[in-house]
Amino acid sequence: MDMKRLAEIFSASHEGAWFIFAVLFFAAYLFALFRKYKVSKVFHMILRLFYVIMLVSGIGMIIHLGFPYFFVIKGILAVTMIGFMEVAIGKQQRGERTIIPLFVATILVIVVMFMGTGQIRF
Repeated sequence: MDMKRLAEIFSASHEGAWFIFAVLFFAAYLFALFRKYKVSKVFHMILRLFYVIMLVSGIGMIIHLGFPYFFVIKGILAVTMIGFMEVAIGKQQRGERTIIPLFVATILVIVVMFMGTGQIRF
């Protein structure tokens, strides 16, 4: 398999996973909010699988592109976003306040999404 085809596969899987990723996050969070903890944990575990898919495909694209600083920064922000999403879901499942991690995760989702679509460039 040539490198161009591999880069296309990484890109397609990365872009395609975003919608499912967002739906799974909100489902896991909302089920925890409504105290449906077992269902929330199932969605949370599937969400973690999509974290791995997105991280592997993102790292693959960064390697293919030769580590441009813009995408390295986007990757760092994405890993930070995942961390805040995990904190928000975990706190919600424990019944703790989630305003700050949920707010930060939402802002990071918007920034990372705009960076990925080319709306934010530097």
